[in-house]
Amino acid sequence: ICNMNYNFKNTYRKSMLIFYIILGISVVAGLFGYFVLHPVFSKIEPTNEGYYHLNSVMILATLASIPFTLKYYKNELNKIIEDNEENEVKFKRYFKNATIRTCIIGSIVILNVMLFFATNDKFYLFCLGISFCALMFCITGKQKIKNELELDGDFKTLMNS
Repeated sequence: ICNMNYNFKNTYRKSMLIFYIILGISVVAGLFGYFVLHPVFSKIEPTNEGYYHLNSVMILATLASIPFTLKYYKNELNKIIEDNEENEVKFKRYFKNATIRTCIIGSIVILNVMLFFATNDKFYLFCLGISFCALMFCITGKQKIKNELELDGDFKTLMNS
């Protein structure tokens, strides 16, 4: 159980680290959008055809990435559970899939943050709100790992560590 405790804590910590890195990059992307891209985008008229296409691409990316990513994650999670492997392998596969999920949705958050601050268009704030809500579902908690991997046994030591 000592090795399992280590794997559990390690998976939890690394998953949370990925989440916080995505949030940090979002802040940097906002600053980049405001200070670097804003002077360029402020010269573009909102009626420009390219501006319209960029809006269309971002709404499609935002709305398509969320169900695709969550469906992929759920399918992979079911495979992890069905394969009935050792817990160490389960934790590694869980971390890999949780990272993929967080990075895909996080990249949409980062793009929307950058474009919002670059254009000051409320449309991107709307897309940001949608993608940020989806990113909140990517937060990995100790209880969430236990439930998603359907771990059995006495996990009081895991939950309290």
